[in-house]
Amino acid sequence: MEENKKNKEDKDKKKKWLLLLLLLLLFIIIFYVFFMKKNNYITKTNINGIADKGNRVRIRENSKRSNSKKKKTVIKEIEEDKTEESEVVEEQEEKEVVVTKSVAKKRKITNNNTNTNNSTISNVGNNVSKGKEGLQERQDNHENNPAVNPVVEPNAELMEKPAFMSKMYQIAQGPVYPLRFERANQIPEEKKTEQYLVSSETSPKEVYMWLDSERTLYYYTEAPKINIRGDASRMFENFQQAISMDLSGFDTSNVTIMHAMFAGAYNLKSINLSSFDTKNVIVMSDMFNSCRSIETIDISSFDTRNITNITGMFRNNTSLKTIYVSAKWTTAAIPDPKSDYIFTGDSLLTGGSGTKQIDYQQYVKDLIYAKIDGGASDPGFFTLKQ
Repeated sequence: MEENKKNKEDKDKKKKWLLLLLLLLLFIIIFYVFFMKKNNYITKTNINGIADKGNRVRIRENSKRSNSKKKKTVIKEIEEDKTEESEVVEEQEEKEVVVTKSVAKKRKITNNNTNTNNSTISNVGNNVSKGKEGLQERQDNHENNPAVNPVVEPNAELMEKPAFMSKMYQIAQGPVYPLRFERANQIPEEKKTEQYLVSSETSPKEVYMWLDSERTLYYYTEAPKINIRGDASRMFENFQQAISMDLSGFDTSNVTIMHAMFAGAYNLKSINLSSFDTKNVIVMSDMFNSCRSIETIDISSFDTRNITNITGMFRNNTSLKTIYVSAKWTTAAIPDPKSDYIFTGDSLLTGGSGTKQIDYQQYVKDLIYAKIDGGASDPGFFTLKQ
């Protein structure tokens, strides 16, 4: 009994040890398996990371190589384009030179002046070679050339007529006193005062007027001309002792009325009206009435397209022999018989073809003779200014 019990205990012990060994073995197996899997994951991760980095490096290098190739290709294409453009420009310039030479030859055939042609050809050739720069330079020279585009200075402006006449009479000691009326080239410093100023407040340049010891009434301005506007009637009336009047410094392009402008200048022998622009004047009645000493009146600058009244224009000019006009003289706008007594008393007046006023003095309505003399078939009292 005891022996069997002992055997059974031994068997139980063996079983326990065997079970322990089995458990230990199982633990070792489990531990080994777990450890190996973890190491394997880390290894794969590292390998994959390294591979990814390598791939990225390779991709970057490939991209750089590709970009470099593209840049080289683009640069090459640009250089080729430039070469093509240069060839096209050279070809175009060659064509322009050929055309220029052809034009120059034609000009040389039609022009006897060899020096002028050579200069023209040279200038054209230079302009073609310069291209746009040459054209721009010519344009700039053209615009800045005073001969082509002169700088026009504004005219001076007189006072309004009533104020001007009052100031002029004050300076001249009345209209009867002056012997001459002239434009001065310079002005004494003592005359540059308000006392002698006859220009308007808005005038771009001052106008001065003074009387010297020889009874010459001078006017002076730095402007090219002096504007008279609107109504100039009776402006120089009754300058009875004046023997000469120079009004070449006045611009009358804006004047509309010249009635009796120089009437009553009994001793007047010469008058300069060469600058008178009369295209806007409508009334010239009695303009030279009673200028008894003058022998020649030159109104060849007059444009009378708008004149409607010249009644008594040259009346009582008892010394008058010649009236000069140009082709701009016309009486087409005058309603007949609006103007008459134009030449009454001018017994010495003779037209350019020999027509004498005295032979027609019985005709009071003498507008029909206010024209250029055409001889016996077409009589007139004016002479054409050549």
